[in-house]
Formats: sequence, C-alpha cells, structure tokens
Amino acid sequence: MSMTDPLADMFTRIRNGQAAGKAEVTIPMSNLKMAVCEILRSEGYIENVTVDGEGSKSAIKVTLKYFKGLPVIDNLSKVSSPGRRV
Repeated sequence: MSMTDPLADMFTRIRNGQAAGKAEVTIPMSNLKMAVCEILRSEGYIENVTVDGEGSKSAIKVTLKYFKGLPVIDNLSKVSSPGRRV
C-alpha cells in the first residue's frame, strides 16, 4: 500500500512521539525523509538520526529532543499538501 503524503506521515509520527513522551520514533526509510531529518538535526530540533536495517526493510530512527521535560518542537506542520501546493 502506498502512502499519499510520506512527509506528513513523518511529521505526524514525530508529533505523536513527543506528545507521548517517547525517546525515539521509527519512520520508514526514504532519501527525502532522511534529508529532512538531517536538516532538523543540524538546526537542533531533534537529537540524532540513524538508519536501521538494510534494503527495503530499513527505517529511520529519530531520537527526539526535550528541554526541561518539554518537547523542543512545539509546532510542526507541512504547509503544502498534494491538493494545495505552496
């Protein structure tokens, strides 16, 4: 089954993980998602990004970042959507 909007799914997994107080979340691997995660890491919004597994079974493991018990990311949304490009 293909996903309509993989970046929105990635952002939702990060948002939900931080709302639940998780230390890390796992996201299905793609080069685009990895590039976005690397930018989030370099800007200081997430702690670390690693790749688990090989081939089609690989996944991105994102270590979430908290400051004084609160998530560093307080609002995460995607402006463009498949039906409305911005």
